[in-house]
Amino acid sequence: MSEELLQAFVASSRFGIAEKRLASVVESGGGKAWVDRQLNVSPTALQYPTFITNGPITGTTELRKTFTERYRQDYFRRLQYIKESQYPVLDRLSMFWTNHFTISSLNHLYARFIIPYEFEALRPHILGKFEDLCFAASTHVGMLLYLGNYKSYGPNSEFVKRRSHLGINENQARELLELHTVGRTGPYTQQDVEQLALIMTGWGIESNDNTATRFNPVQHEPGVKTVMGKTYGAVGQQGADELRHFIRDVSRNRATADFIGLKLCRYMVSNRVKGDSALVKAVSDAFFQSGGDLLNVYRTLVAHPEAWTQAEVGMRNRRLPDDWISAMSRVFEVGNLTDPNNAVAKLLDRYTHGGAFGQPYGKAPGPDGWPQEAPVWVTSDAVFNRGRFAVELGSMVAANTMQNDPGFNGAGSIVENFLPLRYTDRTANVIDQAESPEQAMSLAVLAPQFERRG
Repeated sequence: MSEELLQAFVASSRFGIAEKRLASVVESGGGKAWVDRQLNVSPTALQYPTFITNGPITGTTELRKTFTERYRQDYFRRLQYIKESQYPVLDRLSMFWTNHFTISSLNHLYARFIIPYEFEALRPHILGKFEDLCFAASTHVGMLLYLGNYKSYGPNSEFVKRRSHLGINENQARELLELHTVGRTGPYTQQDVEQLALIMTGWGIESNDNTATRFNPVQHEPGVKTVMGKTYGAVGQQGADELRHFIRDVSRNRATADFIGLKLCRYMVSNRVKGDSALVKAVSDAFFQSGGDLLNVYRTLVAHPEAWTQAEVGMRNRRLPDDWISAMSRVFEVGNLTDPNNAVAKLLDRYTHGGAFGQPYGKAPGPDGWPQEAPVWVTSDAVFNRGRFAVELGSMVAANTMQNDPGFNGAGSIVENFLPLRYTDRTANVIDQAESPEQAMSLAVLAPQFERRG
């Protein structure tokens, strides 16, 4: 593989999702230019699907079935969006932030918020300021329901004076510090968590039947609160603005820059990136010095030589199931996944939208999201199911691919120009010897070069 194609592979697989043809990346100016062009897109050029989330948060079995089906439809709308996306670098970044600001479906009635949360709270802000992204995530109904802040009441609020059995919920305040900003080793104490929980009182929903986000002043704790040495809630600064001001301040904290910088580098480049590396320092510095300007942070990352370092296949990050499914949707002719009769969508239904591979989408095991380390995803069941899925997928899409892709002319072309494989001779030989195009596709999607990032 030429140096130009190798850089195109790293660009499309490490910083994007996947591309059918590496030659198209080279022809567009090369891998680095391909990434830069997507980062420089105007936010107004990005069009997102809209979603329906109205309805009660408690209800009957029939209602739960309705919302489960709504989640299924939204899942395929998201996957179709990624499949057709002209900005896979932004899709990759969205995957990072969705896992960083995790929400998870605790029951079928909440499942309908999983996909809308990504498109309403996160994607519109991933090219802007971290404080705006963090505030949007923290106040979205999906997060308020998931971490229970919609049931958090100030102990001295007007609301509690009439209902003394109600109290405060510290869950979201703790995660905002521990997982979303300064990190577990950050400069905060239990008292800071308690004070931040008071700041967050009042943020909830309109009612059990109206899930629009609402700040209710009568549920908010009055008075001054002190978090990490700074005060909030003074006269003239009380109410909803307290949370905005806190997030602005914590977004400018050095600990937040260091925590986000390291996590982003390990996600985008490799889990093996060391915390004291030049790459991490450059990215963390860019975050801190720009006050959390995310576009500046991304540009710093992709401009750094260490971000493009070549690594042996076994040293690269394994694709998580959602990532693996998304990549396959971009390189195979899978059709319209929102069509109720689409065969690949039905196949994904049977494999529970990644659940059979270890990652049921939207059901992270905890608020710290899905782990990135390879051993988590290399269980006997997950590996067996990936193989079984690949066999079924290959038989479904080979005919469509040969019909719709003039560059595809048999098993050998999968290695040469169809899939973004930085292949070894061994991989190429195995795929070339496939007995049919269907078998070749199944082998390619299971190849180490496709199961791991660039």
